[in-house]
Amino acid sequence: MQLALKSPRQRPVGADPYHWKNVLEVVKHDFLGPKDAQDAPTASYVWLGEQIGLIALGFFAAIALGWGWRSSFGGEGGSLLAILALFGSLGIFGYFGYQKYQDYVAAKTRWGLVFPFSEWDRRLAIGTPVLFFLIGAILGWGVYGGFVRFLIALVVAGAAAAYAAYWWLRKKIAFQQAGLPFGYRLSDFDLTLPDADVAAIGAFTRPAETAPEFRHLVVTGPTGPGKANLAVGIGNEFTSKLGKARYVGLADLLHLIGASPAPAGFLDYEDGRALWPLPEADLLIVDHVDAGLDTKALLTPEALESALVALKGQKPLGWLAGRRSVWVLGEGSSPEGWQVTLARLIGTEPRAFRTVRLPLTVPAAPVSELERVSG
Repeated sequence: MQLALKSPRQRPVGADPYHWKNVLEVVKHDFLGPKDAQDAPTASYVWLGEQIGLIALGFFAAIALGWGWRSSFGGEGGSLLAILALFGSLGIFGYFGYQKYQDYVAAKTRWGLVFPFSEWDRRLAIGTPVLFFLIGAILGWGVYGGFVRFLIALVVAGAAAAYAAYWWLRKKIAFQQAGLPFGYRLSDFDLTLPDADVAAIGAFTRPAETAPEFRHLVVTGPTGPGKANLAVGIGNEFTSKLGKARYVGLADLLHLIGASPAPAGFLDYEDGRALWPLPEADLLIVDHVDAGLDTKALLTPEALESALVALKGQKPLGWLAGRRSVWVLGEGSSPEGWQVTLARLIGTEPRAFRTVRLPLTVPAAPVSELERVSG
């Protein structure tokens, strides 16, 4: 379904979707509608709400600290309420810092069990809440210094907030326009994989890699969350580098291919979310490829080929020939047969595919939650 009226969510996909003007339009759309937050709580809206809450927490903690200090040590004779405000605000600052340190330690022990992770990414993920908390504290500090100091605090805090928000919101927009079902990074993946698969998938998730070793990935293995986690993790890595991805189930794929095409240059609109149209996505992730009406009746490659050819003729997935795709199969399907069929539907060779088989083993480095936090 497409939006009938002009809105920020219909901006031309040919323009830079991460330009600051487009980011600002998304922020306006999140705060002012036309949708309500409970209808479609987008990733950008959730992120903005969290940072505003952190700014408020830092602001009121600094206000309480300043008032308590001035009342207790500024010659005014501290009251019990002022003393409570002083120590309560110091407790908030101390607890917040301790909690962020615990998050850092937990992330250090949890991430990178199979896929490598960036220390910079980890520091940004932990440091961003601290930054917005401090931004609120700077504003609160400025309140006690008169108009000039408050104006300086406002400029400094506003510049820091705007820069950090622009950096993060681009990633949130890329994530939400991919339609990914949940946030999951490859650095969280904990099932053992061969080193060759780890290296190949790492290169596959880099949008700037114009000639990856393979363009299409088939993921197979036993029933469980591993296949979906790996596929979603690939999508998250791709979008974290501002790549255009799209996640769909097989039923959605058939529906979108059979539906009337979107107007040229406009985004899809579904359940309050703006999503990349299939032909615009540089990475397509298809989950439950072989899901039949029940778990004992898996869809065959031949049946899917017949359905797609009936909808769009030969090479119905031809737009994927120069792009990338991930296909998640259930237990019991032959990945080799799917590779041949998918290659025919795309108009490429089976050698453009790589199969990753997930193991039956337990996590690569099983540790308890207590061990993860304590390091």
